[in-house]
Amino acid sequence: MDETYDREYSSDGLSRYGAYLRQKRTMFDHGDGPTNDPVAFALAAWCVAQAPIMAPGYVQSHPRVLVADQHWDDDGRAAVLVQLAAPLPEPVARSIDRWRGWERQGHDPSFWAVPYDNDYPAAYATVTLRIPLDRAALPVPRYRTGAPHTATAKQAVHALCGLLNDQVVPLLAALGDTG
Repeated sequence: MDETYDREYSSDGLSRYGAYLRQKRTMFDHGDGPTNDPVAFALAAWCVAQAPIMAPGYVQSHPRVLVADQHWDDDGRAAVLVQLAAPLPEPVARSIDRWRGWERQGHDPSFWAVPYDNDYPAAYATVTLRIPLDRAALPVPRYRTGAPHTATAKQAVHALCGLLNDQVVPLLAALGDTG
């Protein structure tokens, strides 16, 4: 999270993220008014903080992170679903020697993307993680004039970033790429 960028590029001089929270306030409404559930509040705050809603996002991800989104199971338990661009297992990579895989492209050379064209066969792997959320580690939802309270939403996003970093960074290191 880049607080300097958030403040310097804000339309109100306070927080770019805060302006998006006000604009996307309906994401915090689950049919009967603004949610009072810390998990639902944190996940809505998380979704607003990332592309495609904010571009660039309030939350910046490691280049291997393809997706970091909410996931709810059938029993109403929440997790963050993270997909990482991963190398193919060695036996597979050896057997398809001339195939293309993940490429670094775009304006940022560390950005991982699938091959754009179909000129050659391509194979690429992902690692999918589901990281459960701890309700006790999340702030109590707060609102101001019907919109999510910016400082509280930032606190929720910060808590999710801490949880995800604790869980995902060791996996990125195992992939040989922490940053």
